[in-house]
Amino acid sequence: MKRHRLPRLLLAAAIVAAFSSCASAPAGPPDISFRLIWTGSADLNLSVVSPRGEQVDFKTRSVGSGGTLDVDCNVRNNQCPSPMENILWPNHLAPQGEYRFTVADATEQGIAPDSGAWVLEIRVLDRVVKQQSGSTASLRQGAFQESISFRRQVR
Repeated sequence: MKRHRLPRLLLAAAIVAAFSSCASAPAGPPDISFRLIWTGSADLNLSVVSPRGEQVDFKTRSVGSGGTLDVDCNVRNNQCPSPMENILWPNHLAPQGEYRFTVADATEQGIAPDSGAWVLEIRVLDRVVKQQSGSTASLRQGAFQESISFRRQVR
C-alpha cells in the first residue's frame, strides 16, 4: 500500500499546481502590445509609459500594472538574428488611457551599426491598430515619440 501513496501524492500535487497556475494567469491575447522589429546591428530601445506614469523599458522590465518587456536585442554582446523588443499588458490588466511610446537608438558611442529599417506595430487584443516605420539611421538624429489611447473593448 505505501508504495502507491507517493505517486498519488505527486499526481495530486501536479493537478493542484496546474489548476492554480491556470486560474491566476490571464487568458487571451494581451490588452495592448507594442512590438518593435528592425534589421541591422543597431541597438534600438522601445519604451512605453502607461496612463499611470509607469515606464517599461530596458531598465524597468515590468511594472505593477502588468506591463512587461520580454526581450532586449542587440545590446552589447546580445546580437539577435532578428532583433525585436516587445512590451505588453496582459489581458484584462492594462490601464485605460494614453500610452506614450518611444523608439530610440541606444547603440554604444563609437560603434557604427549597419543601416536598416524598423517597424513598430501596436495591437489591441489581436488586432493591429497602428504601425509606424523608419530607418535606423534616422533615429541617430533623435528618438521617435508618439502616443495612443487605449479603451477596454466590450466583447
